[in-house]
Amino acid sequence: MKRSAVEEKVDEVRSSVKVQKVITIEDKEEVKSEASTSGAIDVPALKRILKDGIYFVKIKGVDEDDCDWAITLFQLIDSINPIASIHFNYCIDPHFVLKQYPRRCRSSPITLIVGRGHKATLAEECKKYENVTVGAAAIPFQYCTHHSKLSLFESENAIHVMISTANLLDEDYGLKTQAFYYCRAPFIASNEEHTFKQSKFGEELIEYLEEAYSKDSPSHQLVNYWSTRMKQADFRHIRDRIIASVPGRYSGSNLSRFGHMKLRRTLAQKFSAAELDKQKLRIGQFSSIGSLGAQPQAWLCDEFLTSLTGKNSMICGTSLKLIYPSVENVRCSLEGWEAGGSLPYSSATNSKQPYLRFFLHQWKSDKLKRTRAMPHVKSYTALDADNKPQWLLVTSANLSHSAWGKLEKDRTQLFCRAYELGVLLSLKDHPEYAESGLRLPFDIPLEKYSTDDKPFLVDVPYNEPDSIGRTRVR
Repeated sequence: MKRSAVEEKVDEVRSSVKVQKVITIEDKEEVKSEASTSGAIDVPALKRILKDGIYFVKIKGVDEDDCDWAITLFQLIDSINPIASIHFNYCIDPHFVLKQYPRRCRSSPITLIVGRGHKATLAEECKKYENVTVGAAAIPFQYCTHHSKLSLFESENAIHVMISTANLLDEDYGLKTQAFYYCRAPFIASNEEHTFKQSKFGEELIEYLEEAYSKDSPSHQLVNYWSTRMKQADFRHIRDRIIASVPGRYSGSNLSRFGHMKLRRTLAQKFSAAELDKQKLRIGQFSSIGSLGAQPQAWLCDEFLTSLTGKNSMICGTSLKLIYPSVENVRCSLEGWEAGGSLPYSSATNSKQPYLRFFLHQWKSDKLKRTRAMPHVKSYTALDADNKPQWLLVTSANLSHSAWGKLEKDRTQLFCRAYELGVLLSLKDHPEYAESGLRLPFDIPLEKYSTDDKPFLVDVPYNEPDSIGRTRVR
């Protein structure tokens, strides 16, 4: 069988790589110097081995050196020491991406996958980089977006997974609240190949890659190498679950493969009926809102809320609360009005769903020192009567039909327009969080919009000066 260009290049890198088992003082200074010119925050190499779990991107100007849950993209890649990488995203700046690699890894093979409409521009920008290959995801429907944010890294003896909420752009790192999930899976021993049973997490991530970038996809050959390597990696220690969306219509046995129906099925598998009944409040937090229908029962408090409960029966809409930045949140943010460019909720859409204001709450993250860092993270959770999160989903999916899917044909078919990817963590799978709880991006209790508050709208002018002294003219 003919070997792919990716395989040949990886073998070339693997044969010459020398894994750094000890980081010297000189190495740390070099990494610090590189980070200071990379668009990343000026920090040294990590002094610890990363554990599997949720991390937040460091915020510029905030002292987080002692936080084991806050790191930069540069630190992550430096700690992995990749010999090959692939990045799937909505927006990618290749110059930014390359600067996040330490010099010793910068010439390793790197693949970038974007939506078909973005490929030509990205390919032109990458001509100067011989080691960078660009691929495209199919865009089969109108309003379809390649919105997933996944990075896979191969090191000498493992696959590393990063499922993120950030575009690969300089402006997405440092001043916004962003999160990512990281895990490491060592390659299985050759004598285990015939007895090896992959975890649900591994199976679901491979399923996503094979469905989203199938043989009909223009990027199938580029992604197939990674699907194969994933099958050779051991994810059995990971009990978390993948919640993804792939453009298409799903019915019959496939009805619950993707979108909110996948979340519904997974919650029902993770929790007993009695445990689900103890989850009293569901919270959704996001950075964009789509057209949800003229009434809450059209989608939000019907099929979507039902899926957040893990059941097939509807519950009262008062058990749902939503977090979206208010005008005042944005005005007082680190970026001021400029932060609103990443909050694309329009006045036209807002005017069609006035009921939404009843559900809205302020963005507030004092506990993580991120109240002024506007959220680009998307997260969904359920709290018990003691306000303790029982599960947490960190995802690329905003609040929209496109991202989560909409039921059709008398609820026998789900239609998804977008590529999305997220990870579901449950408290019962993580005893290490028994006392501290799962780390949410926002503060509990929530702060409801006051009578004067309004959601930030991207196409509305704002005349009051922001935190930097600027107004917003549209």
